Amino acid sequence: MNTIIVSKPSFKIFTEDLLLLKTEKIHIVCPALIKASYCMYYLADSMRMNINDVIKLCERVEAAKEPGCLYPRFNFTIFPTHASGADLMASMEEVMVAQEQYFKTDKMLFAFDQNAWPDLAVVKNALQHKINDWEESGKIKYLKSCYFFE
Repeated sequence: MNTIIVSKPSFKIFTEDLLLLKTEKIHIVCPALIKASYCMYYLADSMRMNINDVIKLCERVEAAKEPGCLYPRFNFTIFPTHASGADLMASMEEVMVAQEQYFKTDKMLFAFDQNAWPDLAVVKNALQHKINDWEESGKIKYLKSCYFFE
């Protein structure tokens, strides 16, 4: 039986999640969008990372078409925006590997901007499917809650 259900956050976005991020109690995943995006808000505005560095990281993620984890500096992953089908599932797999091997938090937040995908329900469903697969195979040791904010 699957126990982790991808749901809306049970905490205040952009307040409580920032405290969790700063205290390394949550792993946040955002699309590699540059202009007025959640990624820029979290990294450049809230975590005070150099804006040019954030832009370069987003560009690198997009060019490689694979997630970029900022571990151990931040519990944060930048997700490629053009992943679809098998690429989307492969990117979800990489995020889960990073979560369980490096971040090891009991909470994850996928904060995806409305303009990141044509249909965010596809992304949310892919995430739930990947979590179900990992639960059924016994690969999840740390994750207890997963949230999807759009």
